Amino acid sequence: MHKGNPVRPARILLAEDDGKIVGHHSLSFMLLKVGDQIVRACQPAGRMTHPEYRRQSIALSFQRRAFDETEREGVYVTIGFPNKAAHAVDSNTGYVFDVATTRAVFRPLNWGNAIRLRIGSRVLARFGAIVGSILYRVFYWAKAAPVVAGLTISRVSSFDERINEFWARVSSQYEIMVVRNKEYLNWRYAAASGIDYSIYIAEKGGEICGYLVLRCMQREHIRLGAICDILTQSPRISRCLISEAVQHCEREKADVVYGHMIADGTLIKSFRDSGFVPFLKSERFVVYSRSPHVSVEFLRDPGDWFVQIGDSYHV
Repeated sequence: MHKGNPVRPARILLAEDDGKIVGHHSLSFMLLKVGDQIVRACQPAGRMTHPEYRRQSIALSFQRRAFDETEREGVYVTIGFPNKAAHAVDSNTGYVFDVATTRAVFRPLNWGNAIRLRIGSRVLARFGAIVGSILYRVFYWAKAAPVVAGLTISRVSSFDERINEFWARVSSQYEIMVVRNKEYLNWRYAAASGIDYSIYIAEKGGEICGYLVLRCMQREHIRLGAICDILTQSPRISRCLISEAVQHCEREKADVVYGHMIADGTLIKSFRDSGFVPFLKSERFVVYSRSPHVSVEFLRDPGDWFVQIGDSYHV
């Protein structure tokens, strides 16, 4: 998770008692595009406290120390995707504010197993699968992917130099987002230790015009396909890449394909046109900032952000 970060090495804090590690707090660093400037930012990537040492403010002490240390080094912005317990700690600092919850979308490929994700009973799951399949066909049907003349989509093992030109071209479409240059994307996905991400590149005339990263994984009795990151220069290319991702997940025998994001309506519509359904489950997205160069009001506006599940370390 931490080795080889192109921005800077991770910061890892430990709590010890009598030679035993009882708490862990790590920060991973990134570059963040904020308006027309690039700032250094970080994200908590592993907050844990030994069960016997909880309710002793260890997590809160970690958080405050992390803020103090990173600020002294010129890192004023922290982003996070906290669970309920971590969110309570964040709230107690007095500096962290909620921006939004991510919008979740999913497309069932195997209704029986998809329903069993929520219903343990095989009989009820089978009945729910029949009902769900009928409702899906009535209200949420996938449109065919558009035909884009000259467009090719290929699976690659890593990002080449052309991704930097693509990033420079499309990043102006969004106000705030993690910098997705060659160094970061290859570290985050291509060189990830122990995790198999699939990378698809859309190109036309030798020029990159979009990419998508996904991961298939087993969770108990269900196989999930997670669309971690997608960035394109047009909705039509988004639709083509999403269609490619669905076909990949079908080949991998995934039961469900899903994604989480904070994005404009254009990308959400591309998912819906591809047969994805809005889902209630979502993740909190929070920000901490004491930056002298970025207004808090700007950071508080969810309409300014472009965030996807790959920006977290949950998948």
